[in-house]
Amino acid sequence: MKTKTCKNLISNEQIQEVQEVYDTFKCRNGEMDKINIQYGFRALGVRLGEEEVEKIFKNQQYINFNSFLDIVTPLIYKIDVYASFEQAFSLFDRDGSGYITFDDLKTVAINLGEARSDSKLYNMIKRADLNGDKKISKIEFIQLLYWKKIY
Repeated sequence: MKTKTCKNLISNEQIQEVQEVYDTFKCRNGEMDKINIQYGFRALGVRLGEEEVEKIFKNQQYINFNSFLDIVTPLIYKIDVYASFEQAFSLFDRDGSGYITFDDLKTVAINLGEARSDSKLYNMIKRADLNGDKKISKIEFIQLLYWKKIY
Protein backbone atom coordinates (compact mmCIF):
# COMPACT_ATOMS: atom_id res chain seq x y z
CA MET A 1 0.00 0.00 0.00
CA LYS A 2 1.26 3.44 -0.90
CA THR A 3 2.28 5.67 2.01
CA LYS A 4 0.09 8.74 2.27
CA THR A 5 1.67 12.16 2.52
CA CYS A 6 0.20 15.40 3.80
CA LYS A 7 -0.61 16.52 0.29
CA ASN A 8 -2.86 13.58 -0.47
CA LEU A 9 -4.47 13.14 2.94
CA ILE A 10 -6.32 16.44 2.90
CA SER A 11 -7.60 18.69 0.15
CA ASN A 12 -5.96 21.88 -1.09
CA GLU A 13 -8.87 23.78 0.46
CA GLN A 14 -8.11 22.20 3.83
CA ILE A 15 -4.42 23.06 3.48
CA GLN A 16 -5.47 26.64 2.74
CA GLU A 17 -7.65 26.61 5.87
CA VAL A 18 -4.70 25.36 7.93
CA GLN A 19 -2.57 28.15 6.43
CA GLU A 20 -5.20 30.74 7.38
CA VAL A 21 -5.38 29.42 10.93
CA TYR A 22 -1.59 29.41 11.18
CA ASP A 23 -1.39 32.97 9.85
CA THR A 24 -4.05 34.08 12.33
CA PHE A 25 -2.31 32.64 15.38
CA LYS A 26 1.39 32.89 14.53
CA CYS A 27 3.65 35.12 16.57
CA ARG A 28 5.46 38.21 15.33
CA ASN A 29 8.42 36.10 14.28
CA GLY A 30 6.19 34.19 11.83
CA GLU A 31 6.14 30.99 13.87
CA MET A 32 3.73 29.53 16.39
CA ASP A 33 4.38 29.16 20.12
CA LYS A 34 2.90 26.81 22.72
CA ILE A 35 0.03 29.10 23.63
CA ASN A 36 -1.01 30.02 20.12
CA ILE A 37 -0.86 26.44 18.87
CA GLN A 38 -3.69 25.58 21.23
CA TYR A 39 -5.80 28.37 19.75
CA GLY A 40 -4.92 27.17 16.27
CA PHE A 41 -5.90 23.61 17.04
CA ARG A 42 -9.18 24.73 18.60
CA ALA A 43 -9.96 26.73 15.48
CA LEU A 44 -9.53 23.50 13.52
CA GLY A 45 -11.78 21.57 15.90
CA VAL A 46 -9.07 19.78 17.89
CA ARG A 47 -8.27 20.17 21.59
CA LEU A 48 -4.74 19.61 22.85
CA GLY A 49 -3.66 18.82 26.38
CA GLU A 50 -0.47 20.18 27.92
CA GLU A 51 1.35 16.87 27.47
CA GLU A 52 0.52 16.84 23.77
CA VAL A 53 1.78 20.40 23.38
CA GLU A 54 5.03 19.49 25.12
CA LYS A 55 5.51 16.51 22.80
CA ILE A 56 4.98 18.74 19.77
CA PHE A 57 7.52 21.33 20.84
CA LYS A 58 10.23 19.01 22.26
CA ASN A 59 12.26 21.76 23.96
CA GLN A 60 11.59 24.24 21.16
CA GLN A 61 9.90 27.57 21.64
CA TYR A 62 8.30 27.80 18.20
CA ILE A 63 7.22 25.69 15.24
CA ASN A 64 6.93 26.74 11.61
CA PHE A 65 4.01 26.25 9.22
CA ASN A 66 5.31 23.00 7.72
CA SER A 67 5.60 21.44 11.17
CA PHE A 68 2.11 22.67 12.06
CA LEU A 69 0.72 21.23 8.84
CA ASP A 70 2.44 17.88 9.45
CA ILE A 71 0.90 17.72 12.92
CA VAL A 72 -2.66 18.72 12.02
CA THR A 73 -3.01 16.82 8.75
CA PRO A 74 -3.55 13.34 10.24
CA LEU A 75 -5.99 14.82 12.75
CA ILE A 76 -8.03 16.55 10.05
CA TYR A 77 -7.96 13.37 7.98
CA LYS A 78 -9.27 11.31 10.90
CA ILE A 79 -12.04 13.82 11.55
CA ASP A 80 -13.03 13.73 7.87
CA VAL A 81 -12.98 9.93 7.69
CA TYR A 82 -15.05 9.60 10.85
CA ALA A 83 -17.56 12.16 9.55
CA SER A 84 -17.85 10.18 6.31
CA PHE A 85 -18.46 6.99 8.26
CA GLU A 86 -21.13 8.70 10.34
CA GLN A 87 -22.80 10.00 7.20
CA ALA A 88 -22.77 6.52 5.65
CA PHE A 89 -24.20 5.05 8.86
CA SER A 90 -27.06 7.54 8.82
CA LEU A 91 -28.02 6.37 5.32
CA PHE A 92 -28.61 2.89 6.73
CA ASP A 93 -30.09 3.95 10.07
CA ARG A 94 -33.35 5.03 8.48
CA ASP A 95 -35.26 5.69 11.70
CA GLY A 96 -32.41 7.38 13.57
CA SER A 97 -32.41 4.74 16.31
CA GLY A 98 -28.62 4.53 16.41
CA TYR A 99 -28.69 1.00 14.99
CA ILE A 100 -28.91 -0.66 11.61
CA THR A 101 -31.62 -3.29 11.89
CA PHE A 102 -32.64 -5.99 9.46
CA ASP A 103 -35.49 -3.77 8.24
CA ASP A 104 -33.09 -0.85 7.70
CA LEU A 105 -30.71 -3.03 5.71
CA LYS A 106 -33.52 -4.53 3.65
CA THR A 107 -34.93 -1.08 2.82
CA VAL A 108 -31.53 0.17 1.67
CA ALA A 109 -30.96 -2.98 -0.40
CA ILE A 110 -34.33 -2.54 -2.10
CA ASN A 111 -33.72 1.16 -2.71
CA LEU A 112 -30.35 0.36 -4.29
CA GLY A 113 -31.87 -2.35 -6.46
CA GLU A 114 -29.83 -5.04 -4.72
CA ALA A 115 -31.99 -8.14 -4.61
CA ARG A 116 -30.79 -10.00 -1.51
CA SER A 117 -32.49 -12.85 0.25
CA ASP A 118 -33.45 -12.38 3.87
CA SER A 119 -30.88 -14.98 4.89
CA LYS A 120 -28.09 -13.05 3.12
CA LEU A 121 -29.16 -9.84 4.83
CA TYR A 122 -29.26 -11.58 8.23
CA ASN A 123 -25.77 -12.95 7.54
CA MET A 124 -24.53 -9.45 6.73
CA ILE A 125 -25.82 -8.23 10.07
CA LYS A 126 -24.41 -11.26 11.87
CA ARG A 127 -20.90 -10.59 10.49
CA ALA A 128 -20.92 -6.98 11.66
CA ASP A 129 -22.79 -7.53 14.94
CA LEU A 130 -20.01 -7.89 17.50
CA ASN A 131 -22.16 -8.02 20.63
CA GLY A 132 -24.87 -10.39 19.37
CA ASP A 133 -27.85 -8.05 19.71
CA LYS A 134 -28.92 -8.71 16.08
CA LYS A 135 -28.38 -5.11 15.02
CA ILE A 136 -25.38 -3.00 14.04
CA SER A 137 -24.41 -0.05 16.21
CA LYS A 138 -22.52 2.93 14.86
CA ILE A 139 -19.35 1.67 16.54
CA GLU A 140 -19.75 -1.78 15.00
CA PHE A 141 -20.36 -0.18 11.60
CA ILE A 142 -17.24 1.99 11.85
CA GLN A 143 -15.16 -0.96 13.07
CA LEU A 144 -16.38 -2.96 10.08
CA LEU A 145 -15.33 -0.20 7.69
CA TYR A 146 -11.89 0.07 9.29
CA TRP A 147 -11.47 -3.69 9.31
CA LYS A 148 -12.43 -3.90 5.64
CA LYS A 149 -10.18 -0.88 4.89
CA ILE A 150 -13.06 1.02 3.26
CA TYR A 151 -11.58 4.50 3.67
